[in-house]
Amino acid sequence: MKKIGKPGLWRGVLAGSAVLLALSIGGSAVTKEWSGYINKTLGISNTKIVTKEGTQQDPIHFKSKFNTYQDVLKNARAVAKKAQAEGTVLMRNKNNALPLTKNDKVTLLSYNSVDVALGGTGSGGVVSSADRKFDLRKACEGKLSVNPIVYGFYQEKYDAKYGFIESKGWGGTSFNFRAINKVNELNISEFGAEQTGSFSTYGDAAIYVFSRIGGEGSDLTAEYLDLTPNEISILEAMKNGPFKKRIVLINTFNTPNLGWLDDYNIDAALYIGGPGEVGLDAVTDILVGDITPSGHLADTYVKDVTSHPAMRNFGDFQYANASDIVNKDSRKYLMYNEGIYVGYRYYETRYEDMVLGRGKANSDSWRYVDNVVYPFGHGLSYATFTQNLDRVNVDFANKKAEITVTVKNTSTVKGKDVVQVYAQTPYLVGGVEKSAIQLCGFTKTAELKAGEAKTYTVDVNLADIASYDYKTYRTFILDKGDYYFAIGNNAHDALNNVLAAKGKTTADGMDASGDAGKAFKANKGTFNKDEYRLSSQKTSITNQFQNADINTYVGGTEQEVTYLSRNDWQGTYPKNMKGFKATDAMVKEIASYYSSATNGSTKPTAYTPGSSDTSAIKTDAEKKYTLAMMIGAKFDDPNWDVLLDQLTIQDYLDSTSQGRKPLASVGLNATTAVDGPSAWTKSNYIEDYKVQYDAEKVKKTSELMVAYPTETIFAGTWNVELLEEIGDSFGEEGLWGGGVGWYGPGANTHRTPTGGRNFEYFSEDGFLAGKLCEKEVHGAVKMGTIPYLKHFFLNDQETNRIGVCTFSNEQAIREIYLRAFQYAFETTGENDPSCKGVMGAFNRIGLVWSGHHSKLWKNVMEGEWGFRGNVTTDFGQKQGSLMEPLLAYEAGTHMFCTSGTGFAKYLEGVGIRNDAKLMANMREAIHRQLFNFANSAAMNGMTSDSYVVTVATWYDNLFVGLIVATSIVLACSAALLGWNILAERKEKSKE
Repeated sequence: MKKIGKPGLWRGVLAGSAVLLALSIGGSAVTKEWSGYINKTLGISNTKIVTKEGTQQDPIHFKSKFNTYQDVLKNARAVAKKAQAEGTVLMRNKNNALPLTKNDKVTLLSYNSVDVALGGTGSGGVVSSADRKFDLRKACEGKLSVNPIVYGFYQEKYDAKYGFIESKGWGGTSFNFRAINKVNELNISEFGAEQTGSFSTYGDAAIYVFSRIGGEGSDLTAEYLDLTPNEISILEAMKNGPFKKRIVLINTFNTPNLGWLDDYNIDAALYIGGPGEVGLDAVTDILVGDITPSGHLADTYVKDVTSHPAMRNFGDFQYANASDIVNKDSRKYLMYNEGIYVGYRYYETRYEDMVLGRGKANSDSWRYVDNVVYPFGHGLSYATFTQNLDRVNVDFANKKAEITVTVKNTSTVKGKDVVQVYAQTPYLVGGVEKSAIQLCGFTKTAELKAGEAKTYTVDVNLADIASYDYKTYRTFILDKGDYYFAIGNNAHDALNNVLAAKGKTTADGMDASGDAGKAFKANKGTFNKDEYRLSSQKTSITNQFQNADINTYVGGTEQEVTYLSRNDWQGTYPKNMKGFKATDAMVKEIASYYSSATNGSTKPTAYTPGSSDTSAIKTDAEKKYTLAMMIGAKFDDPNWDVLLDQLTIQDYLDSTSQGRKPLASVGLNATTAVDGPSAWTKSNYIEDYKVQYDAEKVKKTSELMVAYPTETIFAGTWNVELLEEIGDSFGEEGLWGGGVGWYGPGANTHRTPTGGRNFEYFSEDGFLAGKLCEKEVHGAVKMGTIPYLKHFFLNDQETNRIGVCTFSNEQAIREIYLRAFQYAFETTGENDPSCKGVMGAFNRIGLVWSGHHSKLWKNVMEGEWGFRGNVTTDFGQKQGSLMEPLLAYEAGTHMFCTSGTGFAKYLEGVGIRNDAKLMANMREAIHRQLFNFANSAAMNGMTSDSYVVTVATWYDNLFVGLIVATSIVLACSAALLGWNILAERKEKSKE
C-alpha cells in the first residue's frame, strides 16, 4: 500500500478546510439572518416579482412627480432651503443691525464657523461624505466678503486637529470629531497680530457661531449650555474690537442660556438650529436681506436652564434598592413632578399668579424678567406688522371657536407673519391644574407686500383647550367660568393682553402693558362632566395610565409625590427624587415581565399561554389571494381571513422583522425602513423608481439623499402647509430608493433644554408639535411612505432610556406628551392620510415597557384615536431584555425593529405551534402589517396578476459554493490522511 503525499500535508489541508467550512456555514447563517440589511446595502434583492404576460393593470400605485432622481434631489434641496428660510428666527435686532449690506466685509470670529453643527448625532444624524462638505464661507460667496485671514486661521487649526475624515456612519460631517458636552473654541490669546490686525479691515460686522450638539444616547449637561472661558474671550474681543456690528448665530437644537447677549453688546441674534445640507445658504440670504426672516421660537429661552422645574428630575436616578430588582435595565427611574408646567406653561403661569398675587408666586423674589430672555412664539422680522382682532365667535355648544384677525404689513419690506391664538381657561383654586395661557391655533400668513393687509380666520377646537381631570371625573372637562382668547406676538404678549382685559397694568406688577383690544372674554355658564368624554372615534376617554403615577404605589406614605401646583408654587416646587426606594409590589411587578423572573420558566409570569390546540388557526392554505388583490380593501374585509390562512408558520416567524423578509405565500416583497427625521440615512438612490422592485433592472448611484434642517427649524416655521410639502418631499425620496418605512418624524417633547435628541423633536408645546407633525406625516403618507412616528412616548431624555421607569400623572401625559402625537394618529375617514406606523420607545410607562402597554396601544391608539397602523419597537433588543415578545404581541405590538431572526428563534423555541393565543395575536399583527403594506409604495411593481418568488443572491451562491467545495476538500483530505495513516501502519507491520 503506497502513501500519497505526506501525512503532514493532508493534516494541514484537513484543518484548513475544516476552518473554512465552519466559516462558510457561519457566514451563510449570518447573511440569512441579516439579509435585509445586506441586500439594502449592496443594492440587491433575494426576491423577484413575476407578472403574468398581457396584464393591463398599472403596477405603479404611488407615482413620482419627477422623471429622474436628480430632479428629486433638486426639489428636496429647494424644500430644505425653504424650511430653513422660514424656520430661522430673528431673535434680536437692535437698531436694525440686520440686514447687512451686500458685500459688507465681515469677520467670522468663531471656531464653529468652519465646523457648523448641521444636525444631531446618532441614527437620526446627517450622513455625510467627503464630496458633500458644508461651509459657511461658501454660503457667503456673492453676498458677504469674508475675512480670509481669520477664517484661514481657524481652518488650519481645524485641519491640524481633525482634517476631514469621510463619515458613512452615524453623525454629520464633523460630529465624529465633536464630543457632546465639549466645546470647540480657541482663546483670543492664540490669535497673532496678523489675525487681530485684520479686524478693522473686515470690521463691518463680526459674526459669532454659538454651537452646541446633542444626540442619541447622550444628553447634555446644564453647564454645556452656558459660555466657556474661551468663548467669553472671543466675545470680549468682539465687544471691544473695531466692529460696527456684532451678530450671533445660535447653532444648536437645544435652548442655551442666553442672558449673555446683553453682556457683550450683541446687536443681532439669529436662531439657525441645525441647517442640514443647504440651510446655510438661506441663513446668509437672511443676513443680507434677500430673505426676510419669519420664524418664531418653538421653545422658551431662559437665562439659566436649571430654572425649568423639570430639571430637578432629569438625568440618572437609580432605585435605592436596585439590587432587589430582577434586571438591570429596570433599576432606573424618572419622575415628572412638574406635572403640566413644562416650558412656557411654567413661566407664564407663575408670572400671572405673581401679578394676581396668589399661590406664593413671588416667593424668593421670583420675577419673570429675571428668568426668561425670549418667550415661546417670539420672532422678529425686517418687516413690521400690525394684527387686529376683528372678531371672536365662541360656540361652547358646538365645541368650537373662530378667531378672525387682519394682518397688515406696515413697512416697506415684504415678509410673512404668524397669527398666534392663545386661550386661558378658568382656574379654580384646588381644582384641576391649568396653564395661564396655551396655544390653541395659529397660521402663517402669505408673503405680504409693503402696505398689504389680509384677513385670516383661525379655527379652534375647544377640545384642544380642555383640561384632563384624572382625579374626580377621569376625563377631559371644560369648567364653567370666564374664557379668554387672545392674539399676541408670543405667549407672553398674549398673556399680557389677557391681563389687560382683566384690568391689570404695570402698577400690578406686569412687565409691560397689554392691549385689551387683542383679547376676548367668553363666559361658559354651565358644566357637564361628560361633555368631552367621547373621543373623535366616539369611544369613552378615561384614565388609562394610573400606574404611571408613582402615587399609585406609594400614596399615603412618606414617599408620596406632590406635583407642582398653582395653589402653592413654593411648597410644591419639585424636589429632587434621588434615593427613592421601590416598594415590594413594584419589585414583584417588574419581575413579572421577564422570562427568567421568578421560577426559571421560559415564559414571563405576566403571560398566560393560550390553549395548546391551535387547529382552529389555519396555515398554509390553498393560495387564492395575493396582497396586491387587497389593495384598497377595508381593514375588516372578510377576504383578509382567506389571505391570512395562506400564511405558513415560517411566515409567522419571518414577520417579526418588520417586513425586511418577504412573505412569498401572500405576495409581499421584502421592504425596507430607514432613519431618520432629518434625512433618509444610509441610503442610495435608484435611477428609476418604477423598476425599484426588479433587481435585474435597478441601476444604483452612490449619491446620498438630501439632509434637511433639524425639526427645531421645522417647528420654527409655524407653517403647516410647508410641513406637508416637507413630508411630500420625504415621500418622493422614498419612492426613489429611501425605503417604504421611514423612521420619522420624531414628536417627543422638549421637556428640558438638555434632552440629547431634542434635534429630532419639534417643541416644548404639544399642540404646535402635533399640528406640524400631522401635516408632515400626511405629506409622506400620500406618497406611499409608512412613517414610523417616534419615539412613542415619554422618551424625553437619553440617559437610561433603555428600560427607565417613567412616572407622571395622567393630566400631564394627556395634555403635554400624548398631544404631540395625537393629531397625526387620529383617523379622518375617507382617503385617510393619518400616520400608518409608530415606533414605540425603550422606556417604561410607569413599570411597563411601552411595547407591553396594552392600554396605550389598544385603548388609546386604537379605541380613542382609531389607529390601524403598524406598531414596531425601537431597536430590537435580545430576548431576556425588556422586550418580551409574548407580552408585546398580546399588548398590540406588531414588529421588532431591526431584529434579525432573534425574536423568531425565541418564539419558535417557546412553542408557537402550541399556543393558540400567541398564534392569534401574531396573526392579527400580520393582518395589520399586510393591511398597511397593501396601501403603501411596497406594492409598487405589483398587480393582482403578480407574485413573488425567492431567488438566490450572489453571496448565497458564494457560500453554497464554498460549503460544497470545502466539504469535498475536507472529505478528500480526510480520506487521503486516513489512507496514509493506514499505509504507514502496514509499512511498520512489515518491519
